[in-house]
Amino acid sequence: MIPRLARRYASALYASAQEADILDVFLSDLQSLKSMMVRSRDLALFFHSPVISPEKKKAAIEALFDGILSAFTVKVLIYLADKGRENKLEVIVEAIMGLHREALGVELGRVETTVSLDTEMRQRIERVLSHTRKKTVQCSYSQTPQIIGGIVIRVGDTVYDGSVSRQLELIRRQLVEGTTS
Repeated sequence: MIPRLARRYASALYASAQEADILDVFLSDLQSLKSMMVRSRDLALFFHSPVISPEKKKAAIEALFDGILSAFTVKVLIYLADKGRENKLEVIVEAIMGLHREALGVELGRVETTVSLDTEMRQRIERVLSHTRKKTVQCSYSQTPQIIGGIVIRVGDTVYDGSVSRQLELIRRQLVEGTTS
């Protein structure tokens, strides 16, 4: 769940980028920044460090990202550092991406199976989910041996659990309830 503070910043920054007509550039910059932070632990630590003063962070942001990210994005990062919110950057970026998906009518889903699914099956799952939810659903896929077999799909707050482990749990409950009656 995205904290209220992050949603407020995300909403204001998203609207500002739209007004400036640079939303696509801003979103691309944020994806790049997110990737950089995943690849560089030092960069992530830099944004989270309470030891580095805001002035030093702002100077470093300008030196590091000038020419790499758009002027708008660099100003946003400097603004966040100035307000002491740079340590919330990842959650703010996630909130901005969520706002954009919402504006496009896209939901994210997560599919867990015990076996790898081919492209045709993945497309079929996403087509059915999109039809059911009346939004475009984009899924990430993972293999999860703990479910024993079947499939578990999570989209938003909804879980479709067709796993063998869930079925076994339901049978176990029925047997336990049947013996206590």
